[in-house]
Amino acid sequence: MRKFGAPLATSVAVVPPERLTEALGLTRRGALTLAGLLLLGRNVPRFAPLCKVQAVAFAGRSVADDGCLDRQECEGTLGEQFLATMAFPKRNLPHRPDPGAGFNQPGRAGLPLEALSELVVNALMHRDYLVSASVKVFLFPDRLEIQSPGSLPNSLTVDNIRVGVSVPRNSILLSHAQFILPYSGLGTGIPRSLRLFPGLDLVDDREANRFTVRLPRPPLASGWVKGDPGPVREAPAPYGPPPPRSRRQPASPQTRRRR
Repeated sequence: MRKFGAPLATSVAVVPPERLTEALGLTRRGALTLAGLLLLGRNVPRFAPLCKVQAVAFAGRSVADDGCLDRQECEGTLGEQFLATMAFPKRNLPHRPDPGAGFNQPGRAGLPLEALSELVVNALMHRDYLVSASVKVFLFPDRLEIQSPGSLPNSLTVDNIRVGVSVPRNSILLSHAQFILPYSGLGTGIPRSLRLFPGLDLVDDREANRFTVRLPRPPLASGWVKGDPGPVREAPAPYGPPPPRSRRQPASPQTRRRR
């Protein structure tokens, strides 16, 4: 409980911790619930091995292509998974110079990290934890994909969530996640992401039982991933006028006689 921040009120402090955590939905009969494990657990992979994010950077434009440039298993509590997942694209995306930043600043990433943060939180909060699968973050030369287990719940559609309609799937997680993640619980994550990145593509695949978000990468960054040298460019011409061409000197009379 200390991890959430503020000290307990006097009226709550007298309640035994076991009763308090059970009332909050974090424990049941003295054992952690799945929500309690994801929020407070110390060894999450042991008890929930698929409650994680698998991040992979591919060399090609399909998962069937050979070549894996980077891979990471983002495990632990939701807070730990979020930090590890955000670190993955930061080190694999190109960074462009930022005119407003200092000389030694790393520059801007090839995709808006604020929108990416909203989408990663959305995947962790709204995935279907009853599906035995992990969240996937796939980085391709032309796009970034976030695949969440479970299609949209109840009557939700892609058009609904674009305007902020939200139906909670993991209510206990949602009630506590605001203390450890950049999450408001107001259903504004997708609309904010669309404002930050209008080219966002949302796919609700009910047959495959997953929800996918695609972020196209800017054309100038296409192919610029870790380990890829990118397009070959000609060397720039040197400054100043080009040097004069060397002309072949005519042979001397002595040379002509020898021939």
